[in-house]
Amino acid sequence: MRKKYFLLSLCLVGLMGTSCSVDEDVDVLVNHEQGLVDNYSQKMQFPESDGSKDLPSSHIQKVSKLLKAVGPEVGKQKGYYKLTDAQFQEIKAFTDDLVAGETEDLKVYRTIFNWVTANIRYSYETDNEPYNVFKMKKGVCQGYANLLHVMLQSQNIPVVIVNGMLNPVGGHAWNYVYVDNDWYVSDPTNGNDYKMLLATSYSHLVPHSMDARLFETDEFVFSYKETRLNLAKVKKAASDFVVPYSAGGFVVSAFSPDSLLPANVTHLYLGKNIESLGEGVVGLKTFAPNVQSVQVDPSNKSLHSYAEVAYYKSGDGFSMAYVPAAITRIEFPPVEVMGKNYFYEHDNVEELVFAKETKRLEAYAVEKCPKLRVAYVPEGVEVDPKAFYNVGPNFQLVREDCTGIENVTM
Repeated sequence: MRKKYFLLSLCLVGLMGTSCSVDEDVDVLVNHEQGLVDNYSQKMQFPESDGSKDLPSSHIQKVSKLLKAVGPEVGKQKGYYKLTDAQFQEIKAFTDDLVAGETEDLKVYRTIFNWVTANIRYSYETDNEPYNVFKMKKGVCQGYANLLHVMLQSQNIPVVIVNGMLNPVGGHAWNYVYVDNDWYVSDPTNGNDYKMLLATSYSHLVPHSMDARLFETDEFVFSYKETRLNLAKVKKAASDFVVPYSAGGFVVSAFSPDSLLPANVTHLYLGKNIESLGEGVVGLKTFAPNVQSVQVDPSNKSLHSYAEVAYYKSGDGFSMAYVPAAITRIEFPPVEVMGKNYFYEHDNVEELVFAKETKRLEAYAVEKCPKLRVAYVPEGVEVDPKAFYNVGPNFQLVREDCTGIENVTM
């Protein structure tokens, strides 16, 4: 079924006027604005709206909503830093002495917070693991946040670490702390804290990610990552995996895992809810080694699937969002100019097919594809001598106005 489905896409784009054999349950949706062709089966199951709520547009309010929903238990999780049991016990013993005699959590928090702000010096001279910051008495904002996290947890005070922006300075790390039935926004690097409820008082601190598992089921773990509610871990799933629509009553809008997908997952189906597949080089690229294809709900406003690959929509254009690691042949959508690194670092792709609408391939348009052996490029396309760089040793450039598919008949 999938092979015939793929051939249909190739025939429609590269062999207009040529017929090919397809299953009756395959539909074709033409996007006239972008000149793309979406292929999808009526039998595919994309997740449907389930009454869950979108998170607010304000990133500050997003975190506030999520923390209120999950409660203080989220602040009892271990941090994403490195810390041995012996190191934790040493920090705990020091903190026990520091707060000896204090019986109120708010005073315990203030004592620890004040010690960190007064005794840690801002410096790039050490790493930011909490024990090193504790011993060396120096670190950057991440080190401050990590150490405060450990010291507060040693006193059973819920706390999480967030990363985001300190406007107008730049990237920053700080904490959210739960004491006396209130969440506090705690910035130990700068010696300031605020009640989370009073959002206008800390509008300069814009959280983008949170080092915590927010919602967890027998199948999934969800986090707050890159300003979205994110599917962070898939424990078990069918080979045709439909990404869930919501978690904890909120719409899931990102799928950027931080651990390996189950080995049996080979095909992904993304609903209209998914806006992002991660902004970095990890996520699906690193943790989905067996995925062969991805399909996106045609009603999705942010993403688009074309010949098993996902693209971000951007105005009248589009850019690559995710190329399945196990795919071996890629048919590109109509793109007039492919610049540097349009397609790069794919370990398994063997064949590339360029659309007849393509006009120019610039230097390093395709790079670091060690198994790439052939690229089909229409005759009229201008190809820079270094357009294909660091590819397979026997690579061939085939110049023809065709997809390279032979003997496609009705």
